[in-house]
Amino acid sequence: MKVFYLFILLGLSTSIFAQNFNGQWKGGFNETSYGLAALSDNSTDYVLEIETSGTNVSGYSYTYFNGGTKRDYTICKITGTANPDTKEIVVTEIARVKYNTPPGFQNSFQTHKLHYVQDSGDIETLRGTWMPAPNQTGDCGYGTTFLSRRIIKK
Repeated sequence: MKVFYLFILLGLSTSIFAQNFNGQWKGGFNETSYGLAALSDNSTDYVLEIETSGTNVSGYSYTYFNGGTKRDYTICKITGTANPDTKEIVVTEIARVKYNTPPGFQNSFQTHKLHYVQDSGDIETLRGTWMPAPNQTGDCGYGTTFLSRRIIKK
């Protein structure tokens, strides 16, 4: 009987301390290949709005960049998986919802593989890499991703 209670206690402690990825994460990604070298400053603002159900992830990505005289953007639907035990999340852009990009701009879907880290204080981060989503044509590049959010304390 003691073993049974030990398993229940371990299960509760795992669920209590499991990482919650839900919410909005803001930051950016850097392109470390030469796929997006045409962008003037090679930096891109990126926002993920994530909702999890078990290990399934859904939501939207918002990509903002300066393509010349105006700020361009792409909004995509995302899907993916989350592993609270390893604090890892993988999201892939699967459908373009809305965009405003220059004519001829290659608008590729991405996959972001991210790891959760709680920095000092009240900041949480997702850090990792991005690459072209499966079945992309052309050179879409690859690089690193850094997103964060502030922990709101009551």
